[in-house]
Amino acid sequence: MQVKDLMQPVKDHSIVQGGIPGTEEVYLLELDTIQGKPPVIEVTDEYNRKIGEVPRTMIEEILKIRPAECIGEMLRCVEAGIAAVDRECVIFYANEMFVEQINIPLRQLIGRRIDEFVPAHATKTCLKTGQKLILKEGTKGGRDAIIYPLKDRYGEVMGAMVITFNINQTEDTERYTYAIYEEVKDRYLFSEDEEDDSSGTRILGQSEVFLDMLRKAAVVAETDVEIMLRGESGSGKEIVARHIHKMSSRAEGPLVAVNCAAIPENLLESELFGYEKGAFTGAKSEGKAGKFELAEGGTLFLDEIGDMPLTMQTKLLRAIQEKEIEKVGSEKKITVNVRLISATNRPLEEMIANKEFREDLYYRLNTVELIIPALRDRREDLPLFLNYFLKLFNEKYGKDVSLDQGAISVLYEYDWPGNLREFKHCIENAVILNEGQVLNRQAISEIIGIEDKSGNDAARTDDTAGIGTHIMPRKLKEAVAIVEKKTISATLDMCGGDKEKAIEILGLSRRTFYRKLSEYGLTAKRKQYTSKAKETGGEGDDI
Repeated sequence: MQVKDLMQPVKDHSIVQGGIPGTEEVYLLELDTIQGKPPVIEVTDEYNRKIGEVPRTMIEEILKIRPAECIGEMLRCVEAGIAAVDRECVIFYANEMFVEQINIPLRQLIGRRIDEFVPAHATKTCLKTGQKLILKEGTKGGRDAIIYPLKDRYGEVMGAMVITFNINQTEDTERYTYAIYEEVKDRYLFSEDEEDDSSGTRILGQSEVFLDMLRKAAVVAETDVEIMLRGESGSGKEIVARHIHKMSSRAEGPLVAVNCAAIPENLLESELFGYEKGAFTGAKSEGKAGKFELAEGGTLFLDEIGDMPLTMQTKLLRAIQEKEIEKVGSEKKITVNVRLISATNRPLEEMIANKEFREDLYYRLNTVELIIPALRDRREDLPLFLNYFLKLFNEKYGKDVSLDQGAISVLYEYDWPGNLREFKHCIENAVILNEGQVLNRQAISEIIGIEDKSGNDAARTDDTAGIGTHIMPRKLKEAVAIVEKKTISATLDMCGGDKEKAIEILGLSRRTFYRKLSEYGLTAKRKQYTSKAKETGGEGDDI
């Protein structure tokens, strides 16, 4: 529940100070802070414009007993069985009704897999797709159930919430469970403390093009077909490969990664297939297991497959077809059971035409192809990555670095040829090289290594966008919204109100584009360009 859900809208949209942003979560407000406010609290939008008012006593009443302190009692009183599971489908919470339905003591229930009571495919599908599932008489005892994904603040699925009923009206069940779900998600079942991810390899994304790729990945993950990941360098192909492995039936097995471009040609065969003792000068006396053997029962990820020499391509093709390998220095065949995922940023089709890559190997590896979008094609995900990497590196290096709106606008303007790898490197450098500073447009431009053509930040006075160091730093979500709104508005103006053309330029899906129009209250009016407008390119050239 956000503050704007409680406010009385007003017509006067003047700039105010000391108000509360309408997007603030009511439950996260501090009671002491609220008690210091006037009797009627002003509610503001992302531009500090007044959009409504809310009585202070209303918020005080809500905050007297925080949901986190009484949620257990609330769940106990619900006339439905409620259980929560982690990503491994292991139960870590169950209310009294669920215990009663299952007829197993709570002490024996916690730590068991939900698969014993709810069909395994249902919970796993919810965890993989991030979508709710409705089960009609599908649980133990023939009860109706709805399974909801539970997500952390980065949008990653951290577990699931299973709600079981004795009633059979699915429509009523859905309405009933959604109210319960909204009350408990992100406030009780999951704390703010998440698992360690110091490597910065979390799957993040909210753009339609990225989510569409993940949906396809979730489908093919359940099979054993070979997958080829195509995408530019640094776009996160290995991260997606690890994600697919975790979603597959081989998740309990190893994931072994090989960079085919980083291993010398004369060593690649022994790295993949292993060697017997004494196979060559310098070989270990006990021999060595190859990557195929190490990945037994799991997944073998062949990165930069386009850089594999032709001679090795032939041997790899034979291993895939026969599901057998021969160690260097041995004539004994070893049966292997691995799932292959390959990745490349090279134009394999052209390489095939130039006899640089085997066509038969291409079709063996490319049973299913997934395209990993470049960062410039998923700019909607920039706020997630910025928030995530700032938090990650500020904690890692003990810093408190942030970016103002001008700096954030540079991140949006830049095309990121190095994709996620370059973005991560940029944010890490920003944190390391600065001590508790709010970085402006010029500072972040220097870190990226580009020229800031906007001039001195202090001289910028674009009040519409709110970009510049003369504006107080805002919360990241608000700053990003400012840049997004201006970009969309400027693009529509440049296109003369032609929405289809604006969609193409912005690189958004139609669904996302119209959602943003509604979210920011934007309208598009068709107009004829004058020669002057054509010469200047319209407004917003600095975005």
